[in-house]
Amino acid sequence: MQANIANYKTAKFYRTLGAKLVVYSRELSIKEITKIIQETEVEIKNFAHGAMCMTVSGRCHLSAYALGKSGNWGEYIQPCKCE
Repeated sequence: MQANIANYKTAKFYRTLGAKLVVYSRELSIKEITKIIQETEVEIKNFAHGAMCMTVSGRCHLSAYALGKSGNWGEYIQPCKCE
């Protein structure tokens, strides 16, 4: 399942659905990440590098709309970086 974990309440919600691990939004601050760690009982991971495009958390709908290639299916094309 792919979702956007941007705060501890969202992490708690997915924990109630059975999630054991979440990847939090890469634009979170250290303070926000710390809050998730303190308030939940779910393992967390993060992406420490990668392309930061004009979307939030890599949800690039532009790739799917303009080029028919969805990141949700492993076909992502970065239209904002095309030459």
